[in-house]
Amino acid sequence: MDNNSRKRHIFLLIVGTLLYFAVNFQRTAVPGAIFDELQSDLNCQAGAITAMGSSFMYIYAFCQLLTGLMADRFGGFRTILFGGFFFMVGSLGFPFAHALWMMYLLRAFTGLGASCVYLSMIKEFSRLYPKKFTVFFGTFMFIGYMGGMTAGSPFVAAVHAFNWRTLLAGLGLCVAALYLSFAGTLVSCPKEVSERTPFSVMPLLKVYANPLNRRLACFSAVNWGIYYTILTVIGKKFLQDYCNMGINAAALVITIMGIVSASFNFISGIVSHAIGNRRRPFMYGGACLAAICYLLICTALACNFRSPVLAAVFLLVTLPGSVSPVQVALMHEMNAPENGGVTVAVLNFTSYLMVAFFSNVCGFLLERFSPTVVDGVKIYGRNSYLLFFAFALAVILFGLINVRRLPETNGENIYAKSR
Repeated sequence: MDNNSRKRHIFLLIVGTLLYFAVNFQRTAVPGAIFDELQSDLNCQAGAITAMGSSFMYIYAFCQLLTGLMADRFGGFRTILFGGFFFMVGSLGFPFAHALWMMYLLRAFTGLGASCVYLSMIKEFSRLYPKKFTVFFGTFMFIGYMGGMTAGSPFVAAVHAFNWRTLLAGLGLCVAALYLSFAGTLVSCPKEVSERTPFSVMPLLKVYANPLNRRLACFSAVNWGIYYTILTVIGKKFLQDYCNMGINAAALVITIMGIVSASFNFISGIVSHAIGNRRRPFMYGGACLAAICYLLICTALACNFRSPVLAAVFLLVTLPGSVSPVQVALMHEMNAPENGGVTVAVLNFTSYLMVAFFSNVCGFLLERFSPTVVDGVKIYGRNSYLLFFAFALAVILFGLINVRRLPETNGENIYAKSR
């Protein structure tokens, strides 16, 4: 690779990382950070607002499978070129939409484009810098998670100073500038097409045929799904409605959850390596911790215990939801090496599919009991939240059953032994 090509690739990696920052911001900010503002502006029920998160997450989840295949066949950069256009359109259009159907459509566009960034960047980091992959990937993930943190208290504070539509329109313009610079640079780069990688769904079918994959995917889906629904949809609203926290304090809790998540995602991989590449303690221990946390929240709701102390329980829930390096490593160790990229796509697909599903369930359960309207804002009572967190407890117990049946790999590939 000549010096000019190297510079262009570095630039593309930097812009791709900044796009991932925007992806995480979009996933976290809408609808969770502006739940009340959306509900007040649109005068609709909770289910209509949570559906905005679902319209993003459903297509984001399903496109994970397609992205994995496209990145292997056409290269990561060109996959981002395709998806980035939809991400730009969705980011630019959503702040100017007023009809619900148009907002759902534009969130779906945003989700489609966002789905192309993560796996494509992993593909390019591993291709261009295989010996420094962990360093680049760790930096990429940290900057990406900063986007989610920014969508917490900083964004909420800015919404009070400016209109949420103005702020999201500004983000849309930044996304457009990043995408156009990415596309302009990529034109001068040689095409990266793998003639040896057929565009086939057979690798996906092989991954799903492995019962160990299904167990891990099931645990990841319910564990991550509930945690991320709390982070991006219902957590801030719960802290305001039930715990009587102010909007800025509730947003700060969500921001701290993002910081804890970014930190523990980094630490969990190091700790796993330090204890002999063991994976089960994180899986089984995480499931148990999550179950205890949801049980504590349900008990508090049943006893009508209202206190900001419950925010500390949210921070504990963040830990089992932040073990991605361990889960990805375990998924690789349970599958054939040539299917490594597809296995991550499958894990992401099931996880984000459940985020979308749980968002819908959340909106449905909240509306089972009539809310109180205060200054145009709907305040949901403890019975509504008790329904949701009882549901969360039930599904995490189901995930616990599945994770108990996972083997310990100690960092070794056990695919041949497990067949």
